[in-house]
Amino acid sequence: MSTLKKNLNLTFLDRWSPQDYDLDWVLASIFLLLDEAVDSLDTQLHGVVLVVDFRGFGFSHARTARPARIQTIVSILQVTLYGNC
Repeated sequence: MSTLKKNLNLTFLDRWSPQDYDLDWVLASIFLLLDEAVDSLDTQLHGVVLVVDFRGFGFSHARTARPARIQTIVSILQVTLYGNC
């Protein structure tokens, strides 16, 4: 059994109501969690595990994620996680 102290984040997309909160709110909450996580020494040493449960993910969710928006998100994550790519 591993004794590493990884930061584990669980995200359940079936609990997200796109009528109440748009994709920007969801992303803001994930970025806030990641921002808090990187302050932890354990996280800096052992990393982060992000588990996303797509059960219940439907067309109403997918409509909010336009291709250009997804490209922007990936670009932000690449620069944030891997430096200036």
